[in-house]
Amino acid sequence: MKITCLCEAVNEVDIPAVYDVDADPAVVGRILDGSFMSFTCTECGKLIKPEVPVRVSSLKRKFDIFLVPEIERGDYLAGKTDYRAGELASSMNRIVIGFSELLEKTRIVEAGLDDRTVEALKYYILVQADETHPDAEASVYFRELKDGKLVFHVDGLKAGEVGIVNVPMDYYEKTTKALDGLKADDPLADVIKPPYVSVSNAFEPYE
Repeated sequence: MKITCLCEAVNEVDIPAVYDVDADPAVVGRILDGSFMSFTCTECGKLIKPEVPVRVSSLKRKFDIFLVPEIERGDYLAGKTDYRAGELASSMNRIVIGFSELLEKTRIVEAGLDDRTVEALKYYILVQADETHPDAEASVYFRELKDGKLVFHVDGLKAGEVGIVNVPMDYYEKTTKALDGLKADDPLADVIKPPYVSVSNAFEPYE
């Protein structure tokens, strides 16, 4: 694939359609440290990070994640693209939009958590944030599982500050069980509906 740097140099890079984590376990580490799909311009030496549709998959770990470029977020949510999630049997077949969502989904997989529950917890956090800070445009991200608690970072409540919310594992487990009994008109039903399992389905308008 040819990609053009800001310096206008054309670089030839190898971007496979599928990144097989079983064949190359280091893929996970590159996603987590931000170096995934990063290349150095052969002319000016600056970092190039093209965002193109790719799949990150693992038969052994039972997940298949399709990355939709951030620039196509609106089109995907409006049903104007033909991107499809994987169909691995008994696997987590998901679509994510942009590198930030790929990073978060990978953190969830690494922590051994159910991404549906994580997104449900993010929904609860955002609802509470809207009640306490109605004029803020908050966003919440799963950061890590630490000392038996899910750690979430909340941006946008106060300028220059990041809020931290710790959710105990027992509440996580309680929420997981509750998801099986959701009614169709529950806002969480859209949040946890695959393949795009995301709190954005409840808060992000699109046409």
